[in-house]
Amino acid sequence: MCHGHPPRRKANGNLRKLSPVGPQYPAGLCRDLDRLRLTIRGVAIHEKGDARWAQLPAKPQVKDGALVKDPGTGKIQYTPIMDFDGRAVRDAFSAAVINAVLERAPEAFALDGEAPS
Repeated sequence: MCHGHPPRRKANGNLRKLSPVGPQYPAGLCRDLDRLRLTIRGVAIHEKGDARWAQLPAKPQVKDGALVKDPGTGKIQYTPIMDFDGRAVRDAFSAAVINAVLERAPEAFALDGEAPS
């Protein structure tokens, strides 16, 4: 124990809710990882090629009252509102979320009716 905090445990979680939202987050948004005793609303689930990852909530960047967009893609730019203290913890969280999604809703990663991978 350090500074009164409990010892670190592997980041695992039981997913209580998965909400499909649309094309920007094809696998949906999840919340309520029981074992962490923390509810994080708006965890984005991403998939690109063979990679899947979970991203903590972020807020859109605003400049002069307008949303900031990437000049090349036109996509809205986001800024993190929370983060972990290192890549290993971030990766463990992401893996735990992806595993929880696959356990709860394996079809979440299926594209246009294809079987999930």
